[in-house]
Amino acid sequence: MNIQKLINSRFGTGLALWIGNTTPAWLGYRVANLAARWIASQRNLPMVRAVRANQWVVSGGKLQSEELDEVVLAVFKSNTRALYDFYHNLERPKKSLEMMEFAPDFQLMFDKMKSGQFPAVAIAPHLSNFDLGGRALGQRGLSLQILSVPQPPGGYQWQNSIRQNWGLELTPTSGESVQKARERLRHGGVVLTGFDRPLGEAKIKPRFFGRLSALPVAYLTLAMQTQVPVVIVAVIPNGKGTYQLIGLPPIEVETKKDREETLLYNAEKVLSVAEPLFRQYHRSWSMFYPVWPEALEQMP
Repeated sequence: MNIQKLINSRFGTGLALWIGNTTPAWLGYRVANLAARWIASQRNLPMVRAVRANQWVVSGGKLQSEELDEVVLAVFKSNTRALYDFYHNLERPKKSLEMMEFAPDFQLMFDKMKSGQFPAVAIAPHLSNFDLGGRALGQRGLSLQILSVPQPPGGYQWQNSIRQNWGLELTPTSGESVQKARERLRHGGVVLTGFDRPLGEAKIKPRFFGRLSALPVAYLTLAMQTQVPVVIVAVIPNGKGTYQLIGLPPIEVETKKDREETLLYNAEKVLSVAEPLFRQYHRSWSMFYPVWPEALEQMP
């Protein structure tokens, strides 16, 4: 049985949704922790190996085997707790909003985005409860288009249908959806997408934590074509059992001698700005694909 496919299937998503809907918090968090411990103990599971390799690189190759075990467990605890908080509050919009505070600097940026004064390509890492963060943006009245993974598996399709109920426009990446994103940006809107999930094959490989990666750069093409900045928006744990939405200062795209050099230069510029965020909150980085595949054979 492919455990990772089961987790990402409609059955896996449905089970998480059922647990979130039917269990009180004291029991739900306990179930989430048990699930995290079980998944983290499956050291040969591809998603566990990916987390292990990613965390090893972020540590600068300093973490030893037992230390990696502890960090990997922390990642899955963060992820399962975030999923429980998300699903538990699907039918509790007020409680969902209370769990996500906006940092003061981000609130100012958000108000400009909402009024159409600040068109931007917003990019979000898979940190902490990013789904709850997306819901908070919609609940607070921001109209935005989310570019998601093309051809998502069954579980992701179900999650996407849930996300669309927040009033957000969620579109799997395609020629048509990218054209729609360009039009939105040109009319003062906001487009949101991820930037830390690796591609299978990539011609341009920006350095991230000092290593070549297969991270996407297409968001930069959007920013270049519409002459808008890139903004890193992230959800972080606030130490109170809830979450905070933050935004880093806007990053302007710089033009180089050709398209490929422009994309590479600006991708590395964006990733260098993002690195401290990943380093500080690495225990809540739910990236289950190897950003640096060679690290799978190098980690302890």
